[in-house]
Amino acid sequence: MDNEGMGIMDRKLIQDTLSKVEKLMDPSTGIRLDNGEGKLADLAVLLNETPISRKRKIAILGSYLLLHLGLESHQELDSQKSEERTRSLLAGDYLFGVYIRWLVQNEERDLLAYLSPVHKKIQIELATGLPLTLALAELFTEFKRYLASCSEGQRP
Repeated sequence: MDNEGMGIMDRKLIQDTLSKVEKLMDPSTGIRLDNGEGKLADLAVLLNETPISRKRKIAILGSYLLLHLGLESHQELDSQKSEERTRSLLAGDYLFGVYIRWLVQNEERDLLAYLSPVHKKIQIELATGLPLTLALAELFTEFKRYLASCSEGQRP
């Protein structure tokens, strides 16, 4: 989705999420969230249509961002030299750790339990040759499925 298709509420949700996630990140890692807004637009629209609290929307959106960035970081390993490869591997692992801490701190243990096997499945698929774009589409689909269960008042 382009920025023109987003409403004010969607932009505010993204900005608030990026701000909160940035506060959780250790600045010494050098990991920047500059390009995070584009990754979050479609999910922000869905979240703003889901009848859950704003706190949960931020928690869910932040977890999506951290998983998305971690998967991207790990997938860049093939195209990098040794030192860059090590840095990307560590950055991806760090982001996955922050993702878990983020969900626990935001009391989203159900989402963590739901996404753990999804995340593992996607990592295996990427290791066996699935293109990153398809893996990220699968991740988005799983978040949509989780939100649908929230809308119906069920736990996934």
